[in-house]
Amino acid sequence: LEIIELSSYTEPEKVEITSRHLIPKQLKLHGLTSDDVNFDRDAIIKIVRSYTRESGVRTLERRIAKVCRKIVVERLESNQTHFTEVDVVSLDHWLGTETYLDRSVLRSAEVGVINGLAVTPWGGELLEIEVASFPGKGELHLTGRLGDWLKESARAGISCIRMRSETLSLSADFYQTQDLHIHYPGNALKTDGPSAGLAMACAMISALSGRSLRSDVAMTGEISLRGRVLAIGGVKEKLLAAHLRGMKLVFLPLENQSKLDDLPEFVRDSMDIRCVSSIDEVLPHIFVEES
Repeated sequence: LEIIELSSYTEPEKVEITSRHLIPKQLKLHGLTSDDVNFDRDAIIKIVRSYTRESGVRTLERRIAKVCRKIVVERLESNQTHFTEVDVVSLDHWLGTETYLDRSVLRSAEVGVINGLAVTPWGGELLEIEVASFPGKGELHLTGRLGDWLKESARAGISCIRMRSETLSLSADFYQTQDLHIHYPGNALKTDGPSAGLAMACAMISALSGRSLRSDVAMTGEISLRGRVLAIGGVKEKLLAAHLRGMKLVFLPLENQSKLDDLPEFVRDSMDIRCVSSIDEVLPHIFVEES
């Protein structure tokens, strides 16, 4: 057998599938019509973002079915056939508290915190990578269910920074006098693969220099000892995640530039996507300008 990999649906695709197919299907199954119930488009978007997290639409259909069941029960209990408008405000009543928090609201700029991009079973995901630096003996600590590839990428990132210590205005012996702790908070799934190498290197530079990183920037790419940014996988999924989380600037390996043709036009237009071959092309654009 040949394995065929399919990319996840985009958010607009899920919204259209819900509006055109899932809602009419569930209304019919529950003995309802469009004259009885209307799902507001903003409510559908909210269900997609805050109550489901998947590459397909199975859970999404279950959420729509749950709303329909509760509407039928209320109509039977009240013995009334009033029209029901399902909107954003009423979703708490129909579906309860949000399952997934909407992280599109950007955090403030911070030292040592950067947005990386990863691919999960439910599609692309934005990962906040944290790096802390403090006086020590040059030890490297990595936490957050990281795979072996990421640990190797972190060590490669340190060597890359050492080669640029003078240009970055860092102490030449920082790797002997500063301990670094890299952490992936809230990472329920074990993260492996070298694609976070660029992000980790930039976060380490931020932690060592004390300069704050922009919160609206995300990046993906393997890092080499000499600072080259190498190709990665899951480009479409990662850029869709960056778009949904409100990123304004995204860095991608130059070797993956051809993959941009597979990206929906609305995603390409919503962000400044820059394809780079070296970390030196990234560093001038990721730090908050000092006043």
